[in-house]
Amino acid sequence: MKRFLLTLLSFSFIILITMSACNKGNSTLAQIHLDRGIEYFESGQFESAKNDFEEAIKQSPRMGIAYQYLGQVYNRLGDLDNALESFNTLIRLEANNDTAYLLRGAVYQSLGEQEKALEDWETAMRLNPENDSSRRMIETAQREWIFMDMSTETVIERSASKNLARGAEHFFRFFSNSNGSVTVETTGNLDTYIEVYNNTWNKITENDDGGNSYNARVYINTESNREYFFKVRGYDSSVSGNYSIHIRFDYK
Repeated sequence: MKRFLLTLLSFSFIILITMSACNKGNSTLAQIHLDRGIEYFESGQFESAKNDFEEAIKQSPRMGIAYQYLGQVYNRLGDLDNALESFNTLIRLEANNDTAYLLRGAVYQSLGEQEKALEDWETAMRLNPENDSSRRMIETAQREWIFMDMSTETVIERSASKNLARGAEHFFRFFSNSNGSVTVETTGNLDTYIEVYNNTWNKITENDDGGNSYNARVYINTESNREYFFKVRGYDSSVSGNYSIHIRFDYK
């Protein structure tokens, strides 16, 4: 009987060691796919990145960071439903992850669900008051937007005339449905300043006097199915008056 118990204990110990080794193996393989997926993501190879993130999740279903990147990949590919599901899963796994709410809010905004977007950004702000992106997105969500609608023509140009009050800021939202480039500039007698942000409100570029006279002018390369935001303001708070903004989109 004693020999039987010793044998059973030894067998159980071997099983535990084997299970532990398998878990470690799965975790290591998941990390390999995650790291490679991040490299693909950062180089713009989104389909390859998606495959690696999905494999990482298969090996380690509770790996939150893999869902975070997978959601961003789906968003880049224009698959908003799967992007939303990825961020929903991430939030179920990590309820206090402020970045998850920030990213899900951006998807809600793209889906036209502004109230849900604002709710997520406010949650992100509560979880991490130091997150400037959450604050900026809340502020801009409450502003009046000018939406520059771009069709499928090869070259698109849009213009608008505005009156800038002292200390005011005007926001223009542009959706790119194809890879290409955008040039934004102002004309008139004002000393203008333009800032450009991506859909999570990270600044891409800015310009003061790149256009004619004191007018600002910016140029950026755009990706397919992405939103970009342009902020126009005076060089300082004393600037006011009429100006025109011109946006030109060239497909690649």
